[in-house]
Formats: sequence, structure tokens, C-alpha cells
Amino acid sequence: MKFKYLILVGVIIIVVFIIYIYSNKEESQLTRSREYTDTIQLGLQGEGLTEDQILFIEPLKDNEELIFFSNYNALAFACLSKIKDEWLWKRTDPMYDFQSTDSSSYMTSMVEITTIKNHNYYLYLGEIFNPKINKITLHNDTINARIVKIDNNTFWFTVIDIELIGGDYLNIDTKAYDDLDSIIE
Repeated sequence: MKFKYLILVGVIIIVVFIIYIYSNKEESQLTRSREYTDTIQLGLQGEGLTEDQILFIEPLKDNEELIFFSNYNALAFACLSKIKDEWLWKRTDPMYDFQSTDSSSYMTSMVEITTIKNHNYYLYLGEIFNPKINKITLHNDTINARIVKIDNNTFWFTVIDIELIGGDYLNIDTKAYDDLDSIIE
């Protein structure tokens, strides 16, 4: 009986230890500060980036934002959230480097992200290779993507709240247009 009790206590200690290590790992991925600008600076420093590499900041609901940045011709983003009296920064995904092996006019990728406050979004992003493209639309032309040029790259993005489309990202079509509103394949 004592042996079973010792094994049970040992298993409980191991489970608690694993939970403790996992929760500290999540916490260590967060950069935090009481000041908004300090949090951005610390987050960028942690990534080895400068403010010049920020492409734009996309406001989300519930006092959260996505910060898009570019590094070595690749694209990445981080989440910034205000919780109580503190701002938190967390890198959400690896860098996206769009390389086209064919004659594609543009490339598209979709990422499902969860913010620090556990809100879910679809992030549609890509790179434009055809300089005639000046507009990208999604979801039957109801959503206009943001186009940002930096150095020799032209990236496009849009963030869609999963609640707004009911989680059905498969029905979102992407179209590219030129100055005359002609579709470019």
C-alpha cells in the first residue's frame, strides 16, 4: 500500500513539474513592458530588428495588434497585446520567404494565428512579382488586401477574423488587378 502511495505521489510531482516547465516556456516567449513603445522596442531588439523594418501595424479587437516586419527579403509578424497595465509582444510565426520557381505574378499563403488573448484570425499574405499588380482582393472582391513595398519586394496582407467568416477559409478566392482593373493571373 505504501509503495502505491509513493508511486502516486511521484507521478503527481512529475506532472506538476512538466506543467511548470511548459508554462515557463510560454512565458519566456513573451516580451513585456508597461509602455507601448518600450514593448515594441524590446520585441524588435529580441528579433534583431529596427523600427525601420516595421511594414505596418494592424489593429485587432480587444486591445491587440499585429506588427508586420521584413527582414532579409522575408516577411514576419508578431502580436502585441495589452493585458491589465502591461503590453506583451510575442512572435507568432517564422519568417515567410516567397520564392517563385515559375512565372507566377504573385504568391499566396494562408496562416491561422491565435493571439495572446486567444482570438483566432486567418492571415492571408504573399509577395507580388508582377509590377503591374496594384490591387489584390479576396472573398469575391469584398476584402482589399494591403500592399506594401520595401526595398525590392512588394508584399500583400489581410487579416480576417475567423468569427466573421465562420471558419470557412476555403471559399476565399484571391484576385490580382492592374491599373485598369483587369485581372492578372
